[in-house]
Amino acid sequence: MNLRRLSATLALAVTAALSASPAHAAHAAPADPPGCVRYPLSGGGERIVCAQGIPAGTTLNGTDKADIIEIPLSGAGTGIVRGTVNGLGGDDIITVHQVLSGSVNGGDGEDEITVTGKGDQYGDENVRGTVDGGAGDDTIATGGVVLGTVSGGDGNDVIETGSVAVNSTISGDAGHDTIRVTELDKSGRFDRSAVKGGDGNDTIVIESADGTVDGGKGNDSITVDRVEGRGYGHQLQIWGGEGDDTIRTGAFGGTETNAGSIDGGPGADVIEVPEIGQVNPASVVGGDGDDIIRGPGGTALVVGPHGTVDGGAGLNTCSTDNRFGGAVLNCRAA
Repeated sequence: MNLRRLSATLALAVTAALSASPAHAAHAAPADPPGCVRYPLSGGGERIVCAQGIPAGTTLNGTDKADIIEIPLSGAGTGIVRGTVNGLGGDDIITVHQVLSGSVNGGDGEDEITVTGKGDQYGDENVRGTVDGGAGDDTIATGGVVLGTVSGGDGNDVIETGSVAVNSTISGDAGHDTIRVTELDKSGRFDRSAVKGGDGNDTIVIESADGTVDGGKGNDSITVDRVEGRGYGHQLQIWGGEGDDTIRTGAFGGTETNAGSIDGGPGADVIEVPEIGQVNPASVVGGDGDDIIRGPGGTALVVGPHGTVDGGAGLNTCSTDNRFGGAVLNCRAA
């Protein structure tokens, strides 16, 4: 049971019961964007509903208590944040339909931010702005992110997104974060789309990717189920960062548009990849530390003629099959 949502539901029930009293009537603050109505909640926070969205140049501020902020889709042009939404202090629940050129900031507290629109990188994105959880253990859920930024802020955050493309960044920031992404799509030579864990022991899971993944400092777990390649300049780049990381991916470097590299960074890393470098250049580097490099479940990593496995500095153990002429360096056999 989600206790925070139960608490919010009970608070709404109390608000409804009190709404008949003039002391608890709905009201609009003078500085609010047009169409926003505030309803008091029993804990001192407010339920704020903005039926006309948040226009550019306007700002909606919550309170320093636990607020419920809603920017719903109720007709053409509604549900869109083009200005700024600030939850401020407290454990806020913020629900919007789209963030286009605007920003949603949870502020301090354990916030829940949901962007409900179902979008992708082909024109139906629902984040083309900034979503920031702020300090606290936040939960953020969005659809497609294009030319946008989603940040957890300090704390142990959970971030779930759809596709991430066109110079977009998903960042857990400091804390032990969990990040789940459906698709990381580097859509061109100059696209800098990335997923970053930040400091802390992070868990990053991506269904398909051809962009940049950076675990940051900490003992991270990075999983990329499928490595994609869609054209010139597309390649997967994974950095484990400092710490004892575990990195698992699908095969890459197997087609003309599919290439990439993995670098575990400093620390005792475990890297598992089934196959690299059959057609395009691909490399796996352990970095400093006593690393283990192998295929899934302890099988041999198949190193194609364009592939390189380099354990780096340290006492490394590698299980590889380089019968196709790939290079294996700084490794001892498993």
